[in-house]
Amino acid sequence: MKVFLQQYRLATNEPHERHMQTILTYDDLLENVDTLRSYSSSPHAEDREYARQLIRQGVCFVVHVAGGEPFFAPSRFVGYKANTRAAHATSPTKDGRITNEVINIIAGSKPNHSEALELEYQQFCTRLGIKPRDKAPFGASRRFWILSKASNFETEVVRSLNDNPAERKKRLRKAPKKPRSLAVIVNVFARNPDVVAEVLLRAKGICEGCKKEAPFRRRSDNTPYLEVHHKVRLADGGDDTVENALALCPNCHRKSHYA
Repeated sequence: MKVFLQQYRLATNEPHERHMQTILTYDDLLENVDTLRSYSSSPHAEDREYARQLIRQGVCFVVHVAGGEPFFAPSRFVGYKANTRAAHATSPTKDGRITNEVINIIAGSKPNHSEALELEYQQFCTRLGIKPRDKAPFGASRRFWILSKASNFETEVVRSLNDNPAERKKRLRKAPKKPRSLAVIVNVFARNPDVVAEVLLRAKGICEGCKKEAPFRRRSDNTPYLEVHHKVRLADGGDDTVENALALCPNCHRKSHYA
């Protein structure tokens, strides 16, 4: 893959005296994510503001989880080799189309829109003191590099909800309590869709926090919208089980994390 990326770099980049080189490896990508993360928490106001503006203006993000918290790094920064604030500010090369193609190769997939990750992005911006734009330029939705297993999770939950209850319970009895941790571009837990399905069915459209009806219904299938929350976070070693989960309205879910 590295040879292919080197050939891609030669085909897409003009001489290096004028343009920054694109990343070649997964480690190159993580190095840039760590650099931008350090800017976001820097003691220097200029560094913090630089990171915030990049994150606010981003369209496609590499999501990396460290310490249980996701960090959203815009592709147009992390796609260039050994990038820094100074290098990026002075370089004429800031083309997300180029960096997206390189990250696609390293990640093995294109970025996708995810309502769950969009919500995490909004909360991430709030923690940084950023007011995110409603939409990316031209009304586009923000997109994220995630594993295919994670992107298909909602589909698996719907399939579980419509499955035979006896079969679902049978799978739950055999399922491991500790979810697998998958790592490619982001570290995510391969959550059990049967747990989510069972908890949603148990709730019957009523929030298990405030005991009120779900605030609205999903556009896709008209089912009550509730979110499944783990009492003990998976990142803290909690079990991915029905007993460790609650079906909460969005307000109670946020309250459980931040109140």
